[in-house]
Amino acid sequence: MSPALVSVLAGIAGMFGWGLYDFLGGVYAKRIGPSRSFFWSQMAGLASALVLAFFIGTRLKVPSLVAVLLPIAVILYSAGYLFFFRGLEIGNISIVAATMNLWAVFTMLFAFIFLGQRLSTTQSFGVMLILSGVTLASADWGNVRHQGFRLSSGVKEAVLGAFFFGVFWNISEVISEAIGWLSTTLLGDIVKCCGSHLRRWRSWWAGQRVWGPPSSQGEHRPGGHLGSGHPRALRA
Repeated sequence: MSPALVSVLAGIAGMFGWGLYDFLGGVYAKRIGPSRSFFWSQMAGLASALVLAFFIGTRLKVPSLVAVLLPIAVILYSAGYLFFFRGLEIGNISIVAATMNLWAVFTMLFAFIFLGQRLSTTQSFGVMLILSGVTLASADWGNVRHQGFRLSSGVKEAVLGAFFFGVFWNISEVISEAIGWLSTTLLGDIVKCCGSHLRRWRSWWAGQRVWGPPSSQGEHRPGGHLGSGHPRALRA
């Protein structure tokens, strides 16, 4: 099988996975919020990366450049997904997912500015098609006559998420070229999961300090039951 055909099939499989991920992410973001949706999605990603690392094998050698770029990449990636899940939480899944395609435009823009990568005329035309499609999908055209041009709910958050993703993919390319795609995925998932877990514990501890431990009589105060069961303590 030719490398070109393998690349095309891998790309189609990846897009199918992204579509399924966006759908499930939208469903759970509306139920448990963007932060917890992001946390559990990264835990699932880490489990998958560990399985691949076990069967394929990888060596985690971290050069100094990667050690500097990896935390930056994790922050950008996390910000992108948190904005994306926030958009899914408050908006229409199909509209927000379509708007997130702007990440490809941002990625190419930053690659052009910082990495010197150029697009052909045909590829530039493809970028214009992406921009046109996002514009048509993101606007609330049904109320243009009555309320003027306005974006649908969740679109602003999706654009911000796409921007952070655009920066992330360029940094990720540098890291992947240095240590490989599997090591990049594995290290990134480990750092993201640890960061999300620490954030959840910090939120829980802040809830304990503010509301105090639950009383033996099941005391209730304004805002609900106290302690670790308090909704402010549980929600990351």
